[in-house]
Amino acid sequence: MKKKIVWQNIPEFMELANKMGVTLHKKRPFGVQDNLKNAITNSLKKQIIFGEPVLKDLTEEEKLALAAHELTHLQKRHALKSLLAYIGAFVPFVVIRIFIADEIILLVGLVLALLVLILIKRHYEYEADSGAVINAGKIPTLSFFRKQLELRDKKDLDKIFHPPLEKRITRIENNF
Repeated sequence: MKKKIVWQNIPEFMELANKMGVTLHKKRPFGVQDNLKNAITNSLKKQIIFGEPVLKDLTEEEKLALAAHELTHLQKRHALKSLLAYIGAFVPFVVIRIFIADEIILLVGLVLALLVLILIKRHYEYEADSGAVINAGKIPTLSFFRKQLELRDKKDLDKIFHPPLEKRITRIENNF
């Protein structure tokens, strides 16, 4: 079943993007997808897609915090940096596989590379959280994350790359 995305130009989000210096798709900057339980950025198309279940119970301030978080990902070029990190982490192991046939070295190296990538991706989430606090405020950002605790899917594999919400909330409470 194809996922339906309704494209919108949300003036408050556009104003925030302009304030943050983020350029978005001219005709389809923001989408709302009916069954998405998160929000995602499409860096190539300069779009942000919000899950309807995520948006439906948020206040306007909380929606701005979510938008600021996603806009920070675009502003900081996290997708491009992640791609470069993937390449930098895995190319050496292709070379090792070609020139050194030791499976143990390869396996240990791949595990270490994956751990480094997880740490990098988690750093980007913390950086986007900071962007949300700076651009939308501490209280709306904390309120948004607390509501996310109720919505989250315990089986979501994306948790590997995202720090636990409880940890993110504590970090915001203690650092801002």
